[in-house]
Amino acid sequence: MHFACLRGVTARTSIRVCRGVANGWAPMASQALIQPAESVSAHWVCRLRPGGAVEESLPSRRWESGVAALAGELHNRAELAAQLDLRGGDDSPSSVLRQAWLRWGEDAFRRLRGVFAALVVDERREVALAARDAIGVHSLFYCEAGGDVLASPSIGCLLREAGVSCEVNRPALADQLARRWPFLDETFYSGVKRVPPGHLLEVRPGLLRVRRWWDPPEVRSPADWVPEEEVHRFGALLEQAVERCLRLGKPGIFLSGGFDSISVAAVAADACESRCLAPPHALSLAFPDPRCNEAGRQVAVARALGMAHTLLDLGEAAGTRGVLGGAVDLAESWPAPLMNVWRAAYLRLGTEGRQHGCGVLLTGAGGDDWLTVNPLYMADLLRRRDLGGAARFLLRVVRSYELRRLALIRYVVWSSGLRPLVGLGLRCLHRRLDSAGERARRRRRLLEERKLPDWLAPDPALRRACQERMERRAEEALQRQEPSGSFGFYFRNAHASFFHPVMPMDHEEDFEAGLRMGVPIRHPYWDQDLVEFLYRVPPDLLMRGGREKGLVRAAVAARFPDLGFQRHKKVSAVEFFTGLVAREAPGCWKSLGGVRALASAGIVDAASASELVEQGIRSGGLQAANRTWELLGAEAWLRGR
Repeated sequence: MHFACLRGVTARTSIRVCRGVANGWAPMASQALIQPAESVSAHWVCRLRPGGAVEESLPSRRWESGVAALAGELHNRAELAAQLDLRGGDDSPSSVLRQAWLRWGEDAFRRLRGVFAALVVDERREVALAARDAIGVHSLFYCEAGGDVLASPSIGCLLREAGVSCEVNRPALADQLARRWPFLDETFYSGVKRVPPGHLLEVRPGLLRVRRWWDPPEVRSPADWVPEEEVHRFGALLEQAVERCLRLGKPGIFLSGGFDSISVAAVAADACESRCLAPPHALSLAFPDPRCNEAGRQVAVARALGMAHTLLDLGEAAGTRGVLGGAVDLAESWPAPLMNVWRAAYLRLGTEGRQHGCGVLLTGAGGDDWLTVNPLYMADLLRRRDLGGAARFLLRVVRSYELRRLALIRYVVWSSGLRPLVGLGLRCLHRRLDSAGERARRRRRLLEERKLPDWLAPDPALRRACQERMERRAEEALQRQEPSGSFGFYFRNAHASFFHPVMPMDHEEDFEAGLRMGVPIRHPYWDQDLVEFLYRVPPDLLMRGGREKGLVRAAVAARFPDLGFQRHKKVSAVEFFTGLVAREAPGCWKSLGGVRALASAGIVDAASASELVEQGIRSGGLQAANRTWELLGAEAWLRGR
């Protein structure tokens, strides 16, 4: 059995190849297209199938028994080319991938750094592989059609292929509305699946599977932590992460008033100055609520860095239909239910950046994930009876966030500290007394916690499917190992976050937004090398100076001494968002005329869902406001199908 790649739309080089009976791969024609080697359109499909004629137009390299292609960016291309002793100037990403595969086999993927979908078809070994980068910034999906396996970074491209089902994945959508999230490998289409971050799709004769090729580094003992004397490497790794993004062109910076985007902006400005390049272009939104409006700080930072600055009012950027209306309109054409309610405004802002010559848009996303300490650290501190450490941690958290103090204390002490310990203690006690009974009790409790709301899945078949999914989740939870060691809760949660479905869904939404704006979005704080480093920085060093984001707080405060960053607290837009829903949801609800599509699909009960939306408009609470937005967005998305 043999495998081949089929068909791309945009790439630097287009190659038509035909597999002969005895002569292997023979070139038939080639056509050069004006397209940078590392700026490949996402509108391609790779078909992994036995034998036959194929057409392949990703930037690729052939050898006598196969094809290698890499879409996206390979950051360490030069280093790998040197290791592989590539000569003659042929060090394109696909050439590097081909040689790396031939020398190292599957270990080649672990040596890659970048934002990519990497494809290898090796007839001699009778295997075809499609790998997604470790963090999952580049999208990659697959499906089966007519005995073939198709892979693409675009769900839309797959759905346009003959034989691919466009049926909506109703259980996944019901899970989304129940705030349980779909499974990691599934999308909102029954016929299309996701290759998760750090995973690869493997196709062999009689075998189709998806498995991991990357895992975050393990921290099992104090020796595995980053020692204090090496914390200075953070600055160099952040510079490297930003410089990798700058290879795509002039940077635009989605500049908020927080540490994450400001630190990225400062590093990018310095990098451009050192290379005698034009400074980055700052792109900001001004919120109308003074509690979350950071326009003054955004203007001051851009001026201090010598950056041109586009500052748009949120309402102006969102359009005439308002923030919520713009998001609902956008959701109708999006490949998945929209997650970011501000997305329409940021699309307008990013388009402004493209018009100012930006070739890449940088964000501070990932900073909240890796520069802060997971609150479950409190459970580890209490578990080892470090009450002094627990008190210091609580104080640092309270000093870092502009949130209601009592609610924040309750969340850190009870929800993230005592409650996990109480649950662990009860499970251990029940296990000693009656292991079989303890498992049954835990299973019943998990199913009760995941019970489907009455307003969801009134269709009996869908409700049964959702019940089966709940049972699967309960079984997975029962098999999950209990936290162990001094940092068991902290690292179990950190490890799980890499492979939680929200992470790839969020990256896929940014990937799609970049395609629509014509400018890719990149997140330096999600750079693999930087993430692997920050993952191992001890909590006390992440909070040095007595506040969250200690690794950047002092540097940003020193760079902008008049802006008060030493005592700056993270701004929350929660109250603005709840007020926004109260103001704009009635008009959106009226224009949609209810949840007709969701009700027709048996996903919601129309009367109950309508009551929930009306409650969300009246109540002013965050949970109700989120529910209202999710129902409006899901309804608009489903109508677009």
